[in-house]
Amino acid sequence: MKRIVFLAISCILSIFVVSGCTLFSHDSISESPTKESNMLNDRQKKILEKEGLPTDYNELSLSKKIAIEAIEDMFQYLDKQYPDETFEYAGYISQSTLESEQLLVNSKYGKVTVYRDVSGSSPVYKDDFKEAKASDIYASVINDYLSASYNDEDYLVYVVVSKCEGQPDYKSIIKSCNANTTVFVRQKAGDSCFQSIASSVSDYIGKNSDKASSAADIFLVKDEEYGLQLPEQYENNIDMGIFIKQMSYYHRENGEEKLYEVER
Repeated sequence: MKRIVFLAISCILSIFVVSGCTLFSHDSISESPTKESNMLNDRQKKILEKEGLPTDYNELSLSKKIAIEAIEDMFQYLDKQYPDETFEYAGYISQSTLESEQLLVNSKYGKVTVYRDVSGSSPVYKDDFKEAKASDIYASVINDYLSASYNDEDYLVYVVVSKCEGQPDYKSIIKSCNANTTVFVRQKAGDSCFQSIASSVSDYIGKNSDKASSAADIFLVKDEEYGLQLPEQYENNIDMGIFIKQMSYYHRENGEEKLYEVER
């Protein structure tokens, strides 16, 4: 059984859960040039229901009207950009002095964030769907390589792609993406297996990265802490005390590379 976990780099929020920044947690949303309407579509109503809010437009406060219209606007952007993909609402962050306006959605490749800038004459959008898809494919490639030699119950693969040239493709993903790979190896697998996986991952990435900048961290994890929750914990300030050993690797654009043990 494959056990792959992946994330896109541009978000530092927890996997598919938005803590402290849910859609309507406060009324301090700044107004944006969205067009008001007292008709809500099914998607908007489902989002409001999920947030425990009225589905009657007239019962919403001004800030919530602005938010639900902004969300729909960004969903329509996704609909046009990726007509063959399905996205599920996960959260919304209003614009503030600290953060830009964001719609958080789940996709089959993982978490995706849409950013909207309404400071100009018309909204400007950007998203990290490509990086999310690339992270998924990259993790699959690493996992497939490792599973040929190791028990896939003994490790978890987690990949963050920060940049990808061209469209993500299984055969060329490693050489076309700047990425950081994390592999969690359970203590039960043993130190020899841990060292072997670290060497295998670094060798494979090094041989296939070409001019891409790549990095990897391989952790030996205490058995009682090993589980599918590790990538989410790692993304959100994990207790490093759960790791017994750490090997790190980097491959730079100029071909320089190194695998080394991190002193603990």
